[in-house]
Amino acid sequence: MLGVCNNAVYINYFEHARLQYIKDIGLMPKDGIFSDGQIYFMVRNEINYRTTLTMMKN
Repeated sequence: MLGVCNNAVYINYFEHARLQYIKDIGLMPKDGIFSDGQIYFMVRNEINYRTTLTMMKN
């Protein structure tokens, strides 16, 4: 609403990118991420913020 991204949203972006990467390199089975018996999970996630993410206005 104010054009600034909430800090908690970054984790959602990272998770989406991680799952897309797993798909792109062929580790995700066609039936879903857990259908092959493997469980992929994040062990640690750390963010060092340099500046706030803001929406670009045209």
